[in-house]
Amino acid sequence: MIQKKLLIVNIVLIILTLGIATVFEARALRDLLYQENTLTYNNMVSSSYDALNTIFTEGEDKLLIVCSNRDLQELVKKTRPDKVRIDDAVRNLRSILSVEDIVVLPVKNNNVYTYNSYSKEYVLKQKGLDGYPLNYSYKWHFRPEGRDVVTVTRAMYSLDNIDEIIAIISVELSTTDFTEIIYSFKGSSFNDYLCLLDEENNYLLPYNRSGKMEIENPQNGVISTAPFTDNTEILTVANSFRQNNWKLITVLSASSLFQDTRNLMSLLVFVAGILAAVGIFLTYLITGRITAPIRKLSSEMHDIRTSKKFNNISAPEGATGEIKELYDSFNHLVDQVNLSMSEVEEFSRKDSDNQFRLLQAEINPHFLYNTLNTISWMAANNQNEDIQKVVIALVGLYRISLNKGKATLPLRQEIEHVRNYLEIMSFRYPGRYETEFNIAEETNELIITKQILQPLAENALMHGFLEGEKTGKIIISSEIDGNDLLLKVSNTGKEIELDKVNKLLQNDPEMSQNHYGIRNVNERLMMYYGPQCHLQYDVVDEMTVVSIRLPLEKLKVGM
Repeated sequence: MIQKKLLIVNIVLIILTLGIATVFEARALRDLLYQENTLTYNNMVSSSYDALNTIFTEGEDKLLIVCSNRDLQELVKKTRPDKVRIDDAVRNLRSILSVEDIVVLPVKNNNVYTYNSYSKEYVLKQKGLDGYPLNYSYKWHFRPEGRDVVTVTRAMYSLDNIDEIIAIISVELSTTDFTEIIYSFKGSSFNDYLCLLDEENNYLLPYNRSGKMEIENPQNGVISTAPFTDNTEILTVANSFRQNNWKLITVLSASSLFQDTRNLMSLLVFVAGILAAVGIFLTYLITGRITAPIRKLSSEMHDIRTSKKFNNISAPEGATGEIKELYDSFNHLVDQVNLSMSEVEEFSRKDSDNQFRLLQAEINPHFLYNTLNTISWMAANNQNEDIQKVVIALVGLYRISLNKGKATLPLRQEIEHVRNYLEIMSFRYPGRYETEFNIAEETNELIITKQILQPLAENALMHGFLEGEKTGKIIISSEIDGNDLLLKVSNTGKEIELDKVNKLLQNDPEMSQNHYGIRNVNERLMMYYGPQCHLQYDVVDEMTVVSIRLPLEKLKVGM
């Protein structure tokens, strides 16, 4: 029965898995084909773009060579330029540079001149240089009989004075190379082609297209899906040339990027069917080997549950890797349960020990002796009013310490407790320190674990003021900081040695023997509120500051 159910479940899982995998693989395969075809087209477009870019760059280089020709410059700068000699120089340069033609328009006093064949001399063509490009400018000239040319025009600057324009030079380039590049592009669809547009998106090539191509803000290398003239989904890629803002537009039908997808999809479905059949057959063989160890594991787990003895169990001989891993996982869980139980016992032991030692600290005979000694001393000096204050403070101190056996109390009582302690000690050590309490009103009723401030105040008093002759102030404050209650005990006495106190907080055995109070507070804070809640000692502006940060979510508000 178990094997039959397991077989049915595995068959369903295999079919579902392969079905889902086939769908995702089909989508991934479609995306892969798209990427591969896109890469192929991009390489073709990149090659065409680079070739056209080279033509433009070479055209600019040829024009620069003409403008830098010393002989031509000398002929142009003459007061009455010699047309024959200029033509000879142009003919020589045209032969060297392999260009269709070179047109030279002399410039005198920023006025443009052209040659008049009737008067046999150069005459004024235009006053000023308006409309003439000073830097490289491109223009496609459509001529009869297919002799179109691309002209590259710029100003010729004098080599002797770079601020002086002496001519407007145009170099005419053959369009043969342009047409070969555009017409050599072969896509997988009849609708795939390249076209060359000028800066205003007018068709230059191919010749069977004219007018302006309507594309919205074409960007270099960005593929966008947009309707085209035949209302078919078309992919367009626009690449602009830096020299003239002309554009190379690649127009592709969407089907070109998904060619061969149908055949590969059929192959994928066939392979998935074969894999499903093989998987079902193997599942039938394997389920028989799986059920026996599982039944054995179930039986042993039942025995553990009834006996409540968490012992490890061993995998049977010949068990598969998966079954062994299942046994190992169960044994690991047993180990974790045993470890957790040990930690709970250790926690209970430490909590009892801390509670016992805290009770010892609450009735400190040495402190009680010093207090009574102070009372005796004041009585001897007939200071009855001070005696009354000390007795009242002492009664309040132990009343709050005992707290009817409760481990927690409102913050206002904790503040009263430490206030009583500091008042008693002020009679013991008059003039050695002053106290200041900055307690936020909204914190008074928050419930905290008791007796965490008095040991800190005692440490501030003993080590900040009584170990030397320094006097100062002990400041105790509380505030709400974000989601935390922030308590601080600060003193202006002798600065604490941070290295020693950090060793103490890290349970250094040697330090813990003499500073039990601070370590006890630190351990109780982490025990009640978590390891992130601990004492933090700092020295700020020559003042020793110990901070306690408790999460508000763990502090109940007293009634």
